[in-house]
Formats: sequence, structure tokens, C-alpha cells
Amino acid sequence: MILIKSSILILACWSVLAAGTKGEAATTNTNEAAKTNSTVPAPATPPPAATNEASAPSTNAPMDPANPSSSASLTSEAWQALEKKDYATAKARIEKCRQLYEAKAVEMQAGLTSLPAPDKAHSYWALNDVGTCVFILGKVAEAEGKPKEAFRYYQEVVDRFSWSQCWDKQGWFWQPAVAAKERLAALTLETAE
Repeated sequence: MILIKSSILILACWSVLAAGTKGEAATTNTNEAAKTNSTVPAPATPPPAATNEASAPSTNAPMDPANPSSSASLTSEAWQALEKKDYATAKARIEKCRQLYEAKAVEMQAGLTSLPAPDKAHSYWALNDVGTCVFILGKVAEAEGKPKEAFRYYQEVVDRFSWSQCWDKQGWFWQPAVAAKERLAALTLETAE
């Protein structure tokens, strides 16, 4: 049973490297992924130790064919669209994820007073996926040359989804809020110049 849960946890998170920007891994909804027998994607190159950067995802990302509207599927599709520079699709997937799961994510966030331990993090699937989706919106806005919009989305991750985590298929969680703070600092410096 532990082996199955570990395999499921390793499932649908992979990293994305958008041209000219830092890439981060996508989250997975392990509760939803458990309903399918998805295969584990090929491992990515681990990120540099001091950052949250990671490599590009495999092209055959695991989806939940039984539920294409799962938070995991929508988040995965948003990451893929960002990588392909298909910003309209990324925004559409993120909007759908937010419509379906944001209330649950806010509820999960409200129930936390600290970052969940790695062995408990997957239980916060809605928080993780919605927080990651809002972070992706920031990446999209940056890629579209809209720094004020990107700033707003990154600030939203920090303010509303601070305990969200994203599973990197190399075997660790990273925090969208921490990565968002890094992007906020970078955008502030760019604006000051």
C-alpha cells in the first residue's frame, strides 16, 4: 500500500522551462490520480540546489483520462500550454481549475497554520493545484510582457495560497509562494531600473 501511494505521489508532476523564464514543476492531485493506473513519467533533470528551477517535462505527461477536468489534469495541461507558448490554452485550463477547485483550495489553506509535512502534502491537492495554477498565470503574464499583471498573480499566490506545494518528479516538493516571492523581487528590480 505504501509503495502504491508513493508511486501515485510521484505521478503527474513534472517541470517546465518556459523560454527565458524560470520553470517550476506542476502539481498532481494524488487523490484523483489514485483512480487511474497512469504510468510514471520519465525523470527530469534535478533543479539547481539553490533555486526552484527545473527542467522541461516529458511530452507524454500523465493525465486522468477518466476525469479530464481533474485539478491534476487541468494543472498539467496549463504547464504544457505555457511551455508551448499557447497562453490562451494555459489561461483557459487555469480558469477552469479555479472555477472548479478554488473554494476547496481556500478551505484547505484556511485549515493550515504551517506548511504540511511532505508525507501529508498530497492531501492538500486542491490547494496545491490551484496555488500552482495561479503561479502559472504569473508566468503567462510575464511571457506576454505584462509585468503588472504578473506581479498581481504572484502576490495572490503569496497572500492566498501560501501553503501550496508542488511535487517535482525528482522527489521533492517546492513552494509556489516561495518561487512567487522570487519573481516579485525580480519584477520589482526590473521596474526600478
